[in-house]
Amino acid sequence: MAGVVPGGPTHVRIPRDHLYQENLTARIFSRKALNIPMQLRPDQKEVERAAKILLDASSPLLYVGPEVSQAGARAPLVELAELLAIPVTQHRSYFADFPNFHPLYIGELPAVQSYVQSYATPIDCFFNFGARFPLRRKSFIDGLTVIHASVDPNTIGRNTPLASALVGNLNEVAVSLIEAVKSLASPEQIKSRTAERRARCAAHTAQVRAARAVAGRRSRGEPVPWQRLMYELNLQLDQDAVVVEELGTEHKTLSFFPFADDAKMKIGRTEGRALGWGVGASAGVKLALPDRQVISLQGDGGFLFGQTDSLWTMSRYDIPVMTVVTNNRSYEETRWQIMNRGGRAGQANRDYVSYLGDPDVDFTKLAAAYNIPGAVVSNSEQLRPAIQQGLRTLEDGRPFMLDVRTRTLGAGAELSWYPDFSLANHRTRKV
Repeated sequence: MAGVVPGGPTHVRIPRDHLYQENLTARIFSRKALNIPMQLRPDQKEVERAAKILLDASSPLLYVGPEVSQAGARAPLVELAELLAIPVTQHRSYFADFPNFHPLYIGELPAVQSYVQSYATPIDCFFNFGARFPLRRKSFIDGLTVIHASVDPNTIGRNTPLASALVGNLNEVAVSLIEAVKSLASPEQIKSRTAERRARCAAHTAQVRAARAVAGRRSRGEPVPWQRLMYELNLQLDQDAVVVEELGTEHKTLSFFPFADDAKMKIGRTEGRALGWGVGASAGVKLALPDRQVISLQGDGGFLFGQTDSLWTMSRYDIPVMTVVTNNRSYEETRWQIMNRGGRAGQANRDYVSYLGDPDVDFTKLAAAYNIPGAVVSNSEQLRPAIQQGLRTLEDGRPFMLDVRTRTLGAGAELSWYPDFSLANHRTRKV
């Protein structure tokens, strides 16, 4: 039921009186019985309108979101993007909805600017394919020709005027658009319209990926640069490993791990940006995929959202997941927002909520309380052997904790101030 598009959390309640009854029988329905068919085809005239817009666009942009993965539409979406050489950017999503090492993948929306600068042709068509509209960056799409595709009619055209609206299952939308484009233009015509854009985009993305790889390989020191951590993890993990990530931004994982149907899998972060779910979720992922490596990629702040109880479950039931904590003693994304907002905290150069030192948490000691081995990594030279130790522990059927002391970055990175308050000092009796 949770998997029926548009999907969402499903609560199952089993009354206590049923649990206490002996010899209780009930009918168990197969998944197929509750799988509501959602193969809704979009309006054909609207498909043809959208196809013509895409063919005529000088510099279109494809903006993909989680509905792509929900609908199983990744393969036809890749085919559509390749047919028209449309650069792709990713909305926040718990999956990688387009292969992020593909030559047409230019990154998250902030990365579009560098692509436009290298291509020297402004974006003129914005195609939202299964994502929420980026309202915080609404000025980016103002004045553009906009197409929106979704199975949910309540989301289409709510905040943005559209040139075309495609309501339907995204797998069907992509297939229909491919057919329409091929009916409107010959292969030679499509090639002549897309060749330059295809070459420029591929050159741009290859340059960006190469620069990131160099940055990951060369960055070193103490504390550990996050680029080096991601670089080393990607090298050491299996090609089909599953990364359950609960970091402040997907940029860190999308920049260094190749996610695709025939590569690694990304799960997380939640679209609602909640914290406190990732470690338990990684145990569930390992239960579903016992023969694939699974790592839980955590920030220190996210882990402190009450996630230690999941370690008990991992230890009791031999769930071989490696939990990797990027421990920079800070809610980094929160600090960026506070310091860059122009408010009184930023003006005073004081971050009231984000510093997580004092006490400095050693996450391996938390894991040890549950009989889970671990390692603390303070500098880049310790990183590779610690990861290898963790992977050997997984092979032996046990979970592992990797506490990596990483550098703080950005606005307020040097701040360690926090409100000086001691409840003990406010007592009138020493009790």
